[in-house]
Order: sequence, then C-alpha cells, then structure tokens
Amino acid sequence: MKKLDVKKWTIAFLLLVIAVLTSILLSVLNPSSNSPQSDGSGSSMDADMMLKTFDVPKGQPIPTVTFTIKKESDANEWDVHIITTNFTFAPGKVGNAPKMGEGHIHLFVDGKLYVVLGPWFHIDMLPKGKHTILLRLANNDHSTYALNGNYIQVSQTFVAQ
Repeated sequence: MKKLDVKKWTIAFLLLVIAVLTSILLSVLNPSSNSPQSDGSGSSMDADMMLKTFDVPKGQPIPTVTFTIKKESDANEWDVHIITTNFTFAPGKVGNAPKMGEGHIHLFVDGKLYVVLGPWFHIDMLPKGKHTILLRLANNDHSTYALNGNYIQVSQTFVAQ
C-alpha cells in the first residue's frame, strides 16, 4: 500500500470546499429561472443588476409601492396585486436608460428574485409555513429607486396553510 500524500489530499479537499462554497454563493446571487408564477409575468435576473440605485431627484413626485396578497380558493396559490403611485410599468423599456417615474418591480419571494413587468404576480404552490414578499421599485436599467439613500420598497410576511 502506498503512503498517503497529505499535502495533495489537503489541496484536493480545499479545492472541493471552494467549489461547493462558490456553487452555494452563485445560487444565492443568481437564482434559477424557475419562477413560482405560472402566467409568465416575471423572470429571475442577476443580482449585480440591483447594486445601482436611482435617487429620486428633488422636486419630482415620489413613487410609491404597496401590494395586496390573496389566496386562490383551496389551492395553495397566491395572487399579488401591486399598486403604485407616480410610477408606470414600462415592460418594453427593460434594459433601457433610466427614466423618472417608470420601470418595473423587483419582487422577492423568501429572498428569491423575480422581475415583474405589470401589476399582477401569481405564485404557485408555496409550501406551508411563514413566507415574506418584498417589492422594490426598479427603473428601466434595473437600478432600484431610492429616496435619501433608502430603497423605495415594501414587504409583508404571511403564513401559507
């Protein structure tokens, strides 16, 4: 039997650990495109697109966002209705230059990001338990609307039974 080369095994083990941690980090920063909605209203996106902010210029109407969430009949499916003021959905302009008062929504379901291009979002089959939905107003270039350095966003926690 050959003598074990501890140095080679240590390096191999460290490379494996790095690969696993990188995979976990990438899955957190770049969620899969499998979205919980069935109507095609959203898609996942890269996390680095959210690093930019779009500060609302002084004197401009401040956009706001809120939402309601309603369970569909007996199914464990949910409809999110997004309500905005001083903001217009601009699905045809995603990826374009930012323009005050228009864009889309970055919607997070338990931390998983979806781009929502209109006022409705459908969530299929949430597991039973506590869930959090967070909505952020996003401009055409995916920058997040901000007021005095704070994101314009709203969140709500609910229990799926």
